Amino acid sequence: PIISLAVKVTRAPAFDSSALSVEIIGNLRNHGPEIMVSEIFDQGTSEGSWKISNGENRTGTGYVRLRVRKIREGGPDLVAHTNAIRVRYR
Repeated sequence: PIISLAVKVTRAPAFDSSALSVEIIGNLRNHGPEIMVSEIFDQGTSEGSWKISNGENRTGTGYVRLRVRKIREGGPDLVAHTNAIRVRYR
């Protein structure tokens, strides 16, 4: 099966010109967690979409979650995560 994912990031005015690292993490392609997509959203970019194949005939469930990171020089990164979204294979 192929999973279609779309992401829209809303930025606070103070970070509107900042680049953000957007990562999709999950276990859809194998049985362990991995970063399946890693993309930089430059200034003005706030949306992305991807198609992810599980790569094998899986049964049961898997999960996917999103991590957005603002990389800061001279300080710790600002990071936000979504809750996991469970996917059931049929």
